[in-house]
Amino acid sequence: MPKCLAILEFDSLQQIRTWLNSPEYTALDDIRTRSSNINMVIVEGL
Repeated sequence: MPKCLAILEFDSLQQIRTWLNSPEYTALDDIRTRSSNINMVIVEGL
């Protein structure tokens, strides 16, 4: 059971891909990977 849950809302799958590949996100990805254990799930149509 997760201790924390974050829900992010995007208008499209393309916006999610753009965000995941953005320089701002990828620059912090190494820090996130070393400091946390996450499972990311993309759900369409909620």
